[in-house]
Amino acid sequence: MIDFDNAPKVSGETATWKSKPAKLDDFKNTNQAWSGYGISDGEIIVFPTKEEYENAIANKKEVTRVRPTSPGSTRMTGLVLVERIKNGKSSTNWFNMSALSRPCRDAAGKRYYSTEFMENMANMADDSVRLSDLFGKAITGDGVEAAYQQKFNAERKPVYEEDGTTPKMDPYEYVKVDLCEVPAAETPAPAPNKNKKN
Repeated sequence: MIDFDNAPKVSGETATWKSKPAKLDDFKNTNQAWSGYGISDGEIIVFPTKEEYENAIANKKEVTRVRPTSPGSTRMTGLVLVERIKNGKSSTNWFNMSALSRPCRDAAGKRYYSTEFMENMANMADDSVRLSDLFGKAITGDGVEAAYQQKFNAERKPVYEEDGTTPKMDPYEYVKVDLCEVPAAETPAPAPNKNKKN
């Protein structure tokens, strides 16, 4: 269950790099990659239902935020409050929507997607469409894909081979994301009957 009354602070924020509250329409230009709040292998992410989202917005609760991809950048990434389930333990935290449209790359740098679900997500117009499609659904990290990612230097600029056009690639493991069943909510155990005699 998502605890809308106790949304955690977004980690790593500074005076020049902060997220801000957002609504679904603000997610129309946020499909930009940013590292953090992704999904790990074996983890389950449960998205709010449309009703939960609308109630949270109406009651001015934290549910969606946008954040620059780096300090000073005008490119934005979208965060949504979700339930995270890992090793049987549930917590409320943020999820980075750009994790759903991130492609794998082969050794030559060619993009591809490790699951049909991720390819479908990538083909959607933007994060507002992706989130609308996922209201009330759950996804899981279903194994890893051994692939490559483009190499960057310390200034986050892409590094190329000697020809100046072929990108240098480093081995990288991508988490394969797919839909899964929404786990049943746990029923609290009944309180012990203090009046019962043994």
